[in-house]
Amino acid sequence: SGYMLEAALQAGFSSAGVDIVLCGPIPTPAVAYLTRALRLDAGVVISASHNPYDDNGIKFFSGEGTKLPDAGELGIEDELDAGCTCVPSAELGKARRLDDAAGRYIEFCKSTIDFSTDLKGLRILVDCANGASARVAQELFPRLGCEFGFIGTQQDGVSVSDGCDSTHLETLEAALKQGGYDCGIAFDGDADRCLACDENGAEIDGDKIIALVGTDMKERGRLDGNTVVVTVMSNLGFMKYMQSLGI
Repeated sequence: SGYMLEAALQAGFSSAGVDIVLCGPIPTPAVAYLTRALRLDAGVVISASHNPYDDNGIKFFSGEGTKLPDAGELGIEDELDAGCTCVPSAELGKARRLDDAAGRYIEFCKSTIDFSTDLKGLRILVDCANGASARVAQELFPRLGCEFGFIGTQQDGVSVSDGCDSTHLETLEAALKQGGYDCGIAFDGDADRCLACDENGAEIDGDKIIALVGTDMKERGRLDGNTVVVTVMSNLGFMKYMQSLGI
């Protein structure tokens, strides 16, 4: 249903005199990045997140590439309830497709990894959840110097998160052990979250991933404000470990 919803959104924005940039199927963080990089006023993602495809919905980002505050979301709902008006024909918005949207995001992701980082010899398995990360992951990760395998790479629009992704780690765990990989990463459908498994197929939960990344960034001098940000769901052990490192 993504293309149908895209067409409906395009018609709605155009009728209000808004110009549109169409990016095609890309990860949610790519839309946040491109909204800011292209100096646009807002970003819109059609996504069911980690849910089945028929739960498709719409996410909004501000011009800064951040989530909207509650007041902004309530304002949008009020405008929806107010009904629609159309600008005069000469003022209708125009649409263009950004053909290299995925490529721009791939290069951005690559730029976040130090040239000195040596990943040679590692074998990593990635579950793309049959979703938005499938194309980007298969183009990005092989450029990083280690060996990657991929599952969940169908892009038929109806297999998203169907028995795979970060909410169904058992698929990744089985394939990882069978293939003898060093670790595994599972994205959700729109690729704005992930979980991981070690070489034995044991889950590495989000707190441990953030602890590993935060510690590494601190050692490299790349931890902005010497701070990591988590949700209220993070456990006390994680908090105490971060504090012990001065984070």
